[in-house]
Amino acid sequence: LWHVLNLTGDLDKDTRLTIDATHRWREEAHGDEQQTLRFTIEQTMADGVRIGGGAGVFEAGGLTELRPHQQVVLTKGRFELRTRLEERFF
Repeated sequence: LWHVLNLTGDLDKDTRLTIDATHRWREEAHGDEQQTLRFTIEQTMADGVRIGGGAGVFEAGGLTELRPHQQVVLTKGRFELRTRLEERFF
C-alpha cells in the first residue's frame, strides 16, 4: 500500500515549487516501511524547458538517506519528459 501527496505551486511566473511526500507499507522482508519527503524548485528557461533541483529525505528499515537532485523537464503539448540525477547519502 502506498500513499502519495503532491503539492505544486508557482512562486512567480517562471519559478515552480513542488513538495511531495509518500508513505509505503511493505513487508519487512522487502525493506520494511518507507517514508519520503522531497522538495523541488524549477525555473523555466525557455518555452517547454525547465531546470531545477532540490533534496529529499528517505527513511526505510530504520535507515535515513539524504538525496539531493537535479533535473531537466521538457514539455510539448500534453507530454512531459523528465530526467533526474539523484545522489544518495546514508
